[in-house]
Amino acid sequence: MPEVFCVYNEGRYCRGIQGVAVKKLVIAEKPSVAEQLAAVIDHCKKTRDYYEGEHYIVSWAVGHLVGLAEPEDYDKKYKQWLLSYLPIIPEAFRFSVLEGAEERFNALKKLIVSKEVDEVINACDAGREGELIFRNIYAQAGGKKPSSRLWLSSYTDESIRDGFKRIRPESGYDDLGRAALARSEADWLVGINATRGLTRRNGSLVTVGRVQTPVLGLIAKREKEVQAFIPVPYFEVDAEFKVVPHGEPTYAGLWHRGSESRLADQAAAEAIAKKCSGHKGVVASVAQKENRMQVPYLYDLGLLQREANGLNGLSASRTLRAAQSLYEEKRAITYPRTDSKYLPKALRKEVVTVLGDLGTGEYASYVQHVQHEGWKMRPFVFNDEKVSDHYAIIPTGTRLDRSTLSHDESVVYDLVVRRFLEQFYPEAVLMLTRVETVVEGETFGSDGRIVKTSGWLEVAPREADSKDLPDLKEKLSVQAFRVESEHKLTKAPPRFTDASIIAAMETAGKFVDDEELAEAMKERGLGTPATRAEIIEKLIRTGVVERKARSLVATRRGVDLIDLLEAIQLSDLVAPDLTGDWEMSLRKIEKGSLDNVEFLDRIETFTRQMIEKIKGYEAPTQIGIESAEPLGVCPICGGNVLEHPSSYVCEHHGRKKTDCKFSIPKVILRRPISREEALQLMTEKRTEMLDGFVSRRGFKFSARLLLKPDNKLEWEFAEGSGGSSAATEPVVNEESLGRCPVCQGSVVETAEHYRCATTDCRFQMKKVYAGKTIDRDMARNLLEKGKTELIEDFVSKYNRPFSAYLKLGDKGRVEFEFLNKGPRARRRPTGQTAKAGASTTKTTKSMASTTKKGTSTKKATPKTSKGKGGAS
Repeated sequence: MPEVFCVYNEGRYCRGIQGVAVKKLVIAEKPSVAEQLAAVIDHCKKTRDYYEGEHYIVSWAVGHLVGLAEPEDYDKKYKQWLLSYLPIIPEAFRFSVLEGAEERFNALKKLIVSKEVDEVINACDAGREGELIFRNIYAQAGGKKPSSRLWLSSYTDESIRDGFKRIRPESGYDDLGRAALARSEADWLVGINATRGLTRRNGSLVTVGRVQTPVLGLIAKREKEVQAFIPVPYFEVDAEFKVVPHGEPTYAGLWHRGSESRLADQAAAEAIAKKCSGHKGVVASVAQKENRMQVPYLYDLGLLQREANGLNGLSASRTLRAAQSLYEEKRAITYPRTDSKYLPKALRKEVVTVLGDLGTGEYASYVQHVQHEGWKMRPFVFNDEKVSDHYAIIPTGTRLDRSTLSHDESVVYDLVVRRFLEQFYPEAVLMLTRVETVVEGETFGSDGRIVKTSGWLEVAPREADSKDLPDLKEKLSVQAFRVESEHKLTKAPPRFTDASIIAAMETAGKFVDDEELAEAMKERGLGTPATRAEIIEKLIRTGVVERKARSLVATRRGVDLIDLLEAIQLSDLVAPDLTGDWEMSLRKIEKGSLDNVEFLDRIETFTRQMIEKIKGYEAPTQIGIESAEPLGVCPICGGNVLEHPSSYVCEHHGRKKTDCKFSIPKVILRRPISREEALQLMTEKRTEMLDGFVSRRGFKFSARLLLKPDNKLEWEFAEGSGGSSAATEPVVNEESLGRCPVCQGSVVETAEHYRCATTDCRFQMKKVYAGKTIDRDMARNLLEKGKTELIEDFVSKYNRPFSAYLKLGDKGRVEFEFLNKGPRARRRPTGQTAKAGASTTKTTKSMASTTKKGTSTKKATPKTSKGKGGAS
């Protein structure tokens, strides 16, 4: 039997039957990753479903393709959500291919069982979820061949080649796989049973989860505190002083008596101000203290999300998306879904190389300063004991022009690079000054801060601010030339932001300021770095939390849900402590110190007890009545439209004599519809373009909601470039994306378009095509090359996902170019007559019409007009 040496995998041989080229199958988590791996390891050629080289076949999943089966897959009776059927606890869990994932799964299955493949390599994301994605696919496909694990923390060419040299048997990750499966099964048990039980008890859909509900509990508890807070007035006395006799310099002071600077009585505050105003005083004391500020930790994902939110207002999910793109596509940073803030000692030499690679462009001055001073990265950073699967997030050294990045990518990349550079700088030294001034027996305090040695603050994203005080000496004579009392109110506790809720999730609701203590508590956190952003977004999608500016606010529905759980005595489902303990158990399973069966036994026991309490609760419940105030006037009968738990409904709905059918669902295709959006729909008959709809196959898209003359809802996808003019829209980003294909002018970004900046040029293209948002990188690629890379997740007018290229046609028209799948008959809606050259220019679909039995979905016949291949 001949042997072939795999040049990119030293020491490993590809054995095969004579005449059959045996290869290794590599399965990546995403198409973009597969493309990168294929380009490095074997110079593979692209086919429709995989890349093929001399020794490797590289293919891809698209996230999860296989998941736990639904209850009705075990028994058809579970299609009915009845309390008597609960709890649902399978003797053995079943799995099924997810809806919409059949084609991709079958492509992988064909490769897995192929005789040309003798080994399967798991190249999915190097973490718990990536492990689950691969193992579920491999098991569902009936994989029996040896499997190995490719574990990467960076996607540079060198890292990929090195990773293939260090491939380990997949069995070495069995504990991680068991933890991933245990997490999935625990979420199923708690989520399915709690959601069905509480929905039956409440009468409308209630979504509950093992991790999301404790997080909601934190936000709802804070909202109650905010709503119950009653501001209390108080008064402070501010003064400004000048040195006599010269009148210069001046400084400010705040009255205090001991540690208290607030006065409850306005008359007392005004008396102090009157007493001191215009009078001379003396500097009673000047105290100075040196404060040394240590270099902050390198970023793990949680800290990166918190600082990106605090400094730049990015949500946790936006930060994660940007970081994942910088890791996978730009190869500019290391693996982002890490929970470590340290580096392994083996990287000591590599960080010096990365430092040198950053020595050009905007960071050159910092690198040159480090090299000139001979500074080394702090030894504290290197700690093998505090690095598990992945180390801290650092740049890879890939040369990158930040102007080519999206706004979010640019923000995240800059944070990561600066934090990395800070590790080479010394500590910062601040001089803190406290001055006490006495006037007519009253004491005023003044604080100053001077940056003595900037150290790492020189690199920090925000400069350290100094609060200078003049050079004051004790017993110096001064005059209070302005003294005023100021009326103030105590403030309610701040609502959670993405930054503060991520911090609370990391420590299971225990609020600590000390970073080292927070680090020690991570074992009991809520969720993982990879899942926390999605938990926040899911709470928003299900309508129990709203994001208002940077704040996360529990809705009435969210507060009511937590109140109901506590009334049923299901506080354990709300308490962060219990869920934190469960998360720690999962980490123990990962490390091999806990049996996953023991963990799931505890989850089953909890589930049975939970259902017993739900069944035993008889009090009426009504979750989510947001407001008794009418939303508006019913467009059918003129009655008031009221907010109900699951819809906005006419007050005459269901009445015998005046029954009115008007209703707007509060959730359409997984997207909550707010009061403001429903009101706009009723009054203007259409909404703005709304993001966040999810098709029945799991693909996200954007659309407008329309209220038709028959008062039924439809959606409208964005049109192609022939739609409304962008000329009057304000420019939101003047940075040129490229040359206009019509007049060679600059293309800029407006609210809903990319358009030519030349006044008399009409070139424009939409930012959304067929429900898919076209980001700046895609638009830039289209302008430069005349055609994008293959784009996935478009949604057709029949609500089917599809992939296609966007290309520039005649006169700059944006068109679809589909994959060549061979000739096939065109499918048409029933009763529609085909016309030569017909194509869709605007697509509208009937969304939902509410009947007594619930919500049904209908399709409207699309309008057609001439013009082949136009994107719509």
